[in-house]
Amino acid sequence: MNRNLKTEYFAFALLLIAGCFIFSWKVLVPQYKTDKSQMLALTSEIESSRDKLDSLKGAQADLEELGDTVDKLLLSVPADTDMPNLITELEALAIKNEASLPSLQISDDTSAGSTIGIVFNIKGDFEKLSKFISSIENDIRYMNIKTFSVSSNDDDLTLSLEVDAYKRTSSSLSGQGSSTQLPAVPLE
Repeated sequence: MNRNLKTEYFAFALLLIAGCFIFSWKVLVPQYKTDKSQMLALTSEIESSRDKLDSLKGAQADLEELGDTVDKLLLSVPADTDMPNLITELEALAIKNEASLPSLQISDDTSAGSTIGIVFNIKGDFEKLSKFISSIENDIRYMNIKTFSVSSNDDDLTLSLEVDAYKRTSSSLSGQGSSTQLPAVPLE
């Protein structure tokens, strides 16, 4: 009887193991395969999202850089004549270079389009006047020296300059109307 009981336990254990195997084969393995394929799909989606995020970060950096460039352009070619700031800017350049600005005339002829004519005299020694010219050439506002002449009296030189500064026109922004375009501005 003892042997018969052992055989029955063995048969029951074997039947239980076979049942567990069949159950796992029919129920758990398909669920595992489904879960694994979902996990692979989600992992792939996460990687794709990371790539998109990296791409968006790069695009954001590019847009920020373009925004800085546009800001520099808007400063270097303002929307209007802005005479008070133009005068202040030229006076500041003269003071920075230890020169004096005894006369200044600004003409904003609307028929000239995007240019503002500036005629002025600047006094100082040769080195100060050279630095002033360099400051105009490297100033944030885009200016073009058209003519200049130099005269001397005693220790000082007087430099007479005719300069064109630029402003944006409505047609230069919209691309309509005349073919006026923003001047090329060297950006650092």
